[in-house]
Amino acid sequence: PYLIRKLKRSHKSRINLDKFLSKFGVDSGLFKSVDVRNFGRRPNSPFAVEIILSNRPVNMRNVGYGVSQSLPVVVELFARPRGTYFAIQQPEIHLHPRAQAALGDVFFTLAGEDRKSFFVETHSDFTIDRFRLNYRKTHKKPDGQVLFFERNGKGNRVVPLVFTDKGEYPAQQPEGFRAFFLKEQLALLGD
Repeated sequence: PYLIRKLKRSHKSRINLDKFLSKFGVDSGLFKSVDVRNFGRRPNSPFAVEIILSNRPVNMRNVGYGVSQSLPVVVELFARPRGTYFAIQQPEIHLHPRAQAALGDVFFTLAGEDRKSFFVETHSDFTIDRFRLNYRKTHKKPDGQVLFFERNGKGNRVVPLVFTDKGEYPAQQPEGFRAFFLKEQLALLGD
């Protein structure tokens, strides 16, 4: 919350942050926009972060965990300078699939436009798939890959799966990479 308030003090930063947050909020389905209500004019005056859901502000404490957990992360990703590296563990926690997918857009956009690098530990296919889908929409593609960890008799083996120019996984994949999901889907289809 402090970073939001700090960024909103500069007119240019405020416009860019407002645009960025509104796009994420609408794309994710979490909110329309974010505002900061100040309770004084001094830099150390109290303030409240308000989430605009449907033209009505709601204190951030009164919305779901998804907003209060993801908003500081998204603001931090935006606020840091070009070329910054991030290590993020399970940013999809408390987010529904649409919001998880919107995180994939954020990672792709900031990696491409601001040359920011992300090391994301996730279990969300929605986040990864949206990142991959962005490869098909643009010519400016950041490097991207999934590191697949597979346990074997000797410990863990790490297999890099570098995305193609179309955002596809490489043809050569470890047997266990999609086997579980394929088996589940076949079972749902009635085998």
